[in-house]
Amino acid sequence: MSATSGGRSRRRWPWVVVAVVLVALVAGAVGWRTHETHRGVQVGDRLDGITVFSGQTEAEPERMTLPVAFGSLIVTVGSAREVGERSHLVRAPEGATLVEVSWSPTTSFLGPVVWSGASARERRDPGADLTLVTGGRRYPIATSVTTADEGTSAVVVVEGDASDARVEARIAGRTIQERTGTISPRAPRAEGYTGCQDTVDKTYSWVACNLPAYRSLYVAGLGVAPAGKEWLVVSGASVTREHRAISVYGDDEQRAEYIPSGAPKVSVTVEGVTTGPRVAGSDKVTGDAVQLADRAWLVPEDRSSTVRLRYRLPTALDRSESDWPGAPAKGEVDVSTTTTYPAA
Repeated sequence: MSATSGGRSRRRWPWVVVAVVLVALVAGAVGWRTHETHRGVQVGDRLDGITVFSGQTEAEPERMTLPVAFGSLIVTVGSAREVGERSHLVRAPEGATLVEVSWSPTTSFLGPVVWSGASARERRDPGADLTLVTGGRRYPIATSVTTADEGTSAVVVVEGDASDARVEARIAGRTIQERTGTISPRAPRAEGYTGCQDTVDKTYSWVACNLPAYRSLYVAGLGVAPAGKEWLVVSGASVTREHRAISVYGDDEQRAEYIPSGAPKVSVTVEGVTTGPRVAGSDKVTGDAVQLADRAWLVPEDRSSTVRLRYRLPTALDRSESDWPGAPAKGEVDVSTTTTYPAA
């Protein structure tokens, strides 16, 4: 009985060896497939956790600026045939390219433009969806990117050589392409901003104008501007006067002094724009001073925009303070100022 059992045990040993060898081969095959799956990437794959080392990109990475709702994204696009560490290189398939896209949010020193009366929800950054575009194909790379996020990157496998690669952002339904100009929102460039100085010689009206204006593709409370347009917002504009009396001198230095005789009138217009602005509330008039309500226009994004503020104040001659016998009994302060935004 024991001899028979020993014979059967000896006969089982070859099968045990064969089974062990088969298990080892299967395990090796599984390990090989996992490694090759990592290497054998396909067009459309996004590779996370891959480091692109200096010298692996085939050309100098292209740098671009993408305006977004509350600032901009500094985007860098580079292409390579292989990336990663030497022991774990990832190679592009035949006819494809590995494209690394990195982005870093930048906020304007002005902060976001907020429309008066915007709700707490409308004051939040709506975020941007980023898409890599090349060779006629689109490759989504990130969603809901905000200026509060940290910069990051992604490697995408694309078809072709990626020579025309670019990144687009989609904000609240509008697609934004790269821009070579400044970030959004932008501060006005002071061109011809005279501060409502008197234009009539020897007239002193003592008017001070403040004309803060901003130009942005997105305004919290108004939303994103339509394609080809930007919002031009005048916010916090005001007109004040340092002295109540207005002095006017004649050729012989005789002086006539005028005082306000009615309420002031203020207008704000944008050159070349015939459609009226959106206005938040109404202007507040206190004596001869005016605090203007916020105004917003839609303007072409590829054209300069000139904003003009005009202030008019009816006046009457104060004879007790004048020594100019022939001075007119009525007058008017009529001053203006402009500021011009260059095209984006």
